[in-house]
Amino acid sequence: MVGHSDTEKKKYFKIQANHLAPARSKYTQQAVSDEKKHSLKRKRLAVREQRRCAETIKRSRALNHPLVGRFSLERETGNYPSRSSSPQREEICAKLFRRERLVDSCWNGKDLPVSKFVRDTRTGSIFMGVNSSALNVISYPSVTKARPFRYDTSVLGDCMVVGNQASVSLYSEILCGWIANKPQISSLSIGPTGHLLATSSSRDGSRVTMSIVKIIDPLQPVDTGRNTPFTINSRVSFHCPESMIWSSAACPSTTSTCFAVGNSSDLLTLTCSGPEWELNVVKAFSSTDVKAVEWLTPTVIMAGLNNSHVAFHDRRSEATALRFQHPHSVHSIRKVDEWRVVVAGSKSHLRMYDLRYTPTGIHRFPKPTKPSHTCTKAYLTFPDYSNDFPTHNDVDVCSELGLLACGSDSNRIQLFSLSTGRLIPSPNSPTSTFSSSPSPFSRTTAPSSTEVSSLQSITSFQYPSTIECVRFDAPGNAYDSLDVNIPDNGSPSLLVSAGNGIDEWRF
Repeated sequence: MVGHSDTEKKKYFKIQANHLAPARSKYTQQAVSDEKKHSLKRKRLAVREQRRCAETIKRSRALNHPLVGRFSLERETGNYPSRSSSPQREEICAKLFRRERLVDSCWNGKDLPVSKFVRDTRTGSIFMGVNSSALNVISYPSVTKARPFRYDTSVLGDCMVVGNQASVSLYSEILCGWIANKPQISSLSIGPTGHLLATSSSRDGSRVTMSIVKIIDPLQPVDTGRNTPFTINSRVSFHCPESMIWSSAACPSTTSTCFAVGNSSDLLTLTCSGPEWELNVVKAFSSTDVKAVEWLTPTVIMAGLNNSHVAFHDRRSEATALRFQHPHSVHSIRKVDEWRVVVAGSKSHLRMYDLRYTPTGIHRFPKPTKPSHTCTKAYLTFPDYSNDFPTHNDVDVCSELGLLACGSDSNRIQLFSLSTGRLIPSPNSPTSTFSSSPSPFSRTTAPSSTEVSSLQSITSFQYPSTIECVRFDAPGNAYDSLDVNIPDNGSPSLLVSAGNGIDEWRF
């Protein structure tokens, strides 16, 4: 017998058929079914209302206070700084930077201009792309085990020619000859697991190579049988002719090794599966090039396209979605945190986007060169940014200091605040909030020219040549979960390459 329990009358009633029950009976099959539907609908509405009340932003009662209402309003609108985000914080950090020359790259008495570089946070070894006639990647091992790292320019580590199919890892004592139409280094990336990816492309696209080397851990030395310093012990190469590699980025995961590569119109991944490496095309963009790549999380890749799109690819679902549309073609992408992303492009367009905003202004076939081109609403803009020809490594961010660094047309370093978007002025600038005060390094004797240049502020120092690459070096950011002793992990520094040398600006 099918019945229905009435909680109001505390009785159990038999459910009758619709054609047998008297008129207006509460216990027919139709009436009981309708009651269940109405009860389920009431519960859903109650849960929805409870969720709406919990997620609704309410006006603070402190705004009605006659004394503190004004300050509360400024704090809620972002005009009144909190204790942890002072408006002078970024400017104070910029004033504390001091310059020190790390290395001057040269070989056989000739200067080698540095185009790209990267430093291994664990070992301190610097790998540089020099694009000379005989080689294009050289390394300088650190002579110290702890920070700050020191280098001896007379001690040259492993060198190699990326893009030459007939050559393997070359050492400094056997470098010779000229390579016709030699590929140029396009990107250098180091992953948390100690693998270095060097990509190169020739001008005509006939020789495109991706070389992966394993960096030797100084705690576990390998006997190579050579007297020269060594930093690598193995190498794997992939060749992709008739294309052009624009950028690469290492996955921040410490449990797996993977690289994202922007190769012409394809988004590639290089994944280590045991002793083998796999090269996969995860997304092919038919009508535009992938100019910049960056990892948002260990499973999500951001790709900046030449048509102003910024696409997100999820490795778990193997799906790709368009998320932003920049005012012009994208040249560089940098992750600030899990929600904010900085995108740099042509025509001096530098903007910060927030993933929590609703995507707007996205078209399937954008035309960034047309006046009718639209773009996604930016979370923050950098109106003082001026760099008509940025490269992928020319912009970098440090969320710990709240600074964005990039090169400029005047061969000076530009620092921007990640909280306000304004340009950090020079300490001697009229717009600076700091008053002129005697230097703590003042003395009675006149300092040398080297000491004068090292005491100049980071925003006022002018390099003799174009700034090619800037990188923030935050110790331990991706290596915290590894069993590696990295001292002084609370002092980020900025590495800058211009000409044949690399400088380090640190506190």
